[in-house]
Amino acid sequence: MSLHANRFFSNALGHTVSVQVVLPEIKNAQLQLPKFTPGTRFPTLWLLHGLGDDDTVWLRRAGVERLANNFGVAMVMPAVDRSFYADMTYGGRYWTYLTQELPDRMRFTFPLATDRADNFVAGYSMGGYGALRWALTHPEQFQAAVAMSAVVDLPKFIKGLKDGTLGYPDAPNPTAIWGGQDVHHSDLNIDWLLAHPRAATADLKVYTTAGGPTDFLNADNLRYRTKFAQAFGNHYTWEPGTNGHNWNFWTPRLERIMSWLPLNQGGQAV
Repeated sequence: MSLHANRFFSNALGHTVSVQVVLPEIKNAQLQLPKFTPGTRFPTLWLLHGLGDDDTVWLRRAGVERLANNFGVAMVMPAVDRSFYADMTYGGRYWTYLTQELPDRMRFTFPLATDRADNFVAGYSMGGYGALRWALTHPEQFQAAVAMSAVVDLPKFIKGLKDGTLGYPDAPNPTAIWGGQDVHHSDLNIDWLLAHPRAATADLKVYTTAGGPTDFLNADNLRYRTKFAQAFGNHYTWEPGTNGHNWNFWTPRLERIMSWLPLNQGGQAV
């Protein structure tokens, strides 16, 4: 594989951002040199990190370089600080950056597929919420979405942050992120998105999982299985997990998820 650490100025955020990109390489058995097919764009998995992490965490904790090569997929890993992938009330426009600026910039710089059939989004915890919101808001952009230990009930999550009952280990500031915003009747809310599906939502493939009883978001994810099953039918997959809300669960599960993704390893011809 080839690893690319990117720094560029974001117009949406007004500051320099960091993004990690991994491109797969097919090795020549004799010379061990990368072989590329001119004009091919790689299937792309957009990987979203959780609260307190950054664009390097997938590299450090999940072994994504090996997975990129084994599955023939490029991986794009942005950093969004503690924004919950939102256009913050008192902070940066991270939703605009993620959904509009980042894809255009990455595809300008790297040979990444643009077709829906070759794009997938995944995340854990805060990033699981971001992956679901992105895919449900723009299902025409993705063939599949994956959420591990995700924040699926945002209004409940925010209420728990404010009244101190959530027990979140590294709580974000809800006023800074969502102050004055309608988190019930807008695309901030997964329930609202499920109730207002876009045309392409019908055949979006969705996978959710959580880390069992010691994962503090497990109960919410169990509860939302029914909602996702009703929305996506046989395009929905739930798999229970163990080991809690941590990389002991997410790292091995990611490899299972790579096998679940409907990857076209031939890539997109241009």
